[in-house]
Amino acid sequence: MNLQGHGAKIIGAVGKPGFALLSDFYHMQMEEDDVARTLERFGEHTAYVHMADGEKRTEPGSLPFDYRPAFRALKRHRYSGWLTVESGATDSPEPPWQGQGGTS
Repeated sequence: MNLQGHGAKIIGAVGKPGFALLSDFYHMQMEEDDVARTLERFGEHTAYVHMADGEKRTEPGSLPFDYRPAFRALKRHRYSGWLTVESGATDSPEPPWQGQGGTS
């Protein structure tokens, strides 16, 4: 299983409490078409969130991936669990959007 929908299908089939998803943003960036849309559909099943950016698993915000739409989707599902960072570091103190007209 490598998609949130696969896990949600099993959760639905089991139909018992105690089964939930770990929504790993690192894998979701590579495997899901749209992280926020996926969390809109299956975020009610999310019990844990892991965060890391890109192929090198760098710290959140080191690449131009916008976490805000996904966090909004989780918020709509009233997610209040852990957000864990599972990454290395780029050792760059500047955000990737610095000087590109974005906001920090």
